Amino acid sequence: MLIGGCSGDSTPDRSTSSVTRNSEPGIVQRTSDGILRIGILLPPEPFLDSAQRDDLRSILESAGRVIDAVGPPWIESVEIVFSDESTEVNRSSTTVQSLLDDGIDALIGPASSDVAGTIVRDVTAAGVGVCTPASTSVLMAKVPDDGLLIRTSPADDDIAAAMTREIDRRGYSTAAVFYPDTAYGTEFFDVLVRRMIELGVNLTSDGSIDPQVFFPYEPSQAGLTEALGRVPELAPSTVLVIGEESIAENILGAFEAKLVIVNDAFTNVSVAPDIAETYLRISTSFDGFAVDVFDGADQTISSLQTLDTSLELQTDGRIPLVANYVDCLNVLTLSSILAGTDLASDFMSQAVAATNSGSTCRTFVECIGEVGRGLNFDYDGWGKSLDLDEGGQVVDGPLVVYGLDPSGTMAFRRMHGS
Repeated sequence: MLIGGCSGDSTPDRSTSSVTRNSEPGIVQRTSDGILRIGILLPPEPFLDSAQRDDLRSILESAGRVIDAVGPPWIESVEIVFSDESTEVNRSSTTVQSLLDDGIDALIGPASSDVAGTIVRDVTAAGVGVCTPASTSVLMAKVPDDGLLIRTSPADDDIAAAMTREIDRRGYSTAAVFYPDTAYGTEFFDVLVRRMIELGVNLTSDGSIDPQVFFPYEPSQAGLTEALGRVPELAPSTVLVIGEESIAENILGAFEAKLVIVNDAFTNVSVAPDIAETYLRISTSFDGFAVDVFDGADQTISSLQTLDTSLELQTDGRIPLVANYVDCLNVLTLSSILAGTDLASDFMSQAVAATNSGSTCRTFVECIGEVGRGLNFDYDGWGKSLDLDEGGQVVDGPLVVYGLDPSGTMAFRRMHGS
């Protein structure tokens, strides 16, 4: 296994390319050479701090060494090229273009859904596969990907379903919905309403779909204030909020006597202690739903340290989404093995089979053992589930429920479904 790239430098190391270019600019012809080249974008702050990012790289290097030690069928070698993701779309696009010029067959990343929307379209158009470990946005479903995209993190669709089920679980029957009047907000709203209809949750007392309980707001304090001003006597007992960090205090202050259910937008916010105290004293409840970013993390690292004793970490190993990144690397490699080629146009379609059919295996080594016995395998990693549907999306992925504590910060409450 060859490992290239330099953390802190957006330009990856150059390696032997498996692409040839036509005379027409931008057109790339890919040929199989038995070398699986995987580019990995290491997430920036605020996703990870510098020590966590260095540890994530060490963990992925270790996972690569494990793959290399097994000597997977037909693959001559697996080459990993690291580069740094940026929160700025243009900078990330430049970085990814360098990786494409290096001849990568697949890309792991980006972490940001905003960045992923542009990157995925460009990368898959070049015939390169993508595995995103953290891009949960409902808008990702609308990005053209030619069947070359998979995601190892639950999507907003799952959060919408969880928000809706919570209404039913608590015995409520009606709800109002607040959502930002943006492409993301309206798409999430559409998914949320579909889920409500599926589960029989009404938007009004007579069961009709009444636009009077739909409250789009301009994504600003003024826009939210205007929307809230239209509902002084809101009848439904539940308020579903597709939120943004900046509106937390407004929402809690406006709906003190109602059950407020929100997406993952408030996970990192703090509100004034007096607002928290008032809300907690008279509120029915506040529940937020978010992806469990630590799902399978401890087991993933422990397993790698058992298989690769050279793995050492600077941190305590509490690295968000570490299992998702390792899962991406393993699923891409296993899919390539099933297809018998390093061409993404051929192997990305095998990701569904690699995560659904056969004997359950948690590690790359276990799965290759099943291959050696002539058996099908179902790679699940160490998290709750890694069954990919035909669209390359995780089915029933791990979610957590978070809530407000008296200090005004958000705190873990329980695993969703427990």
